[in-house]
Amino acid sequence: MKDYLLISEAGEKKVAVFVAQKIDDQGIETALTIDCKDLGCISNGNAINILFTDGTREQYTNMSSFNCDGFALLFIDIPDYYGNTIRTTLLNKKIKALRVSGNNSFTQVAFTQENQNHLVNVLKCLR
Repeated sequence: MKDYLLISEAGEKKVAVFVAQKIDDQGIETALTIDCKDLGCISNGNAINILFTDGTREQYTNMSSFNCDGFALLFIDIPDYYGNTIRTTLLNKKIKALRVSGNNSFTQVAFTQENQNHLVNVLKCLR
């Protein structure tokens, strides 16, 4: 992904999403980074909740180190107990709303159809 996917709420840019890949001898690792304007401090383990357009919800865990920049991180290629990955879910379902919990507050934004399609297209390119 060359540029951040900027998500606005009430005409103000609130969240920037970026997909990055690290390729080395160990393989490929894909990360979804979420920068939340005005979120404040966030700890490893804080919740990242996603509501999908089909009405289902998923809760993930922030994997970034403690920071006060509102920076959250998900490694999206790590399979769960059943072999499912976050990437697979994001390729098959579109995000309706995203909520990132900080230590003392949260940021929530709704994705437009353009945002939804852009994220899916980026993930398809990184296969």
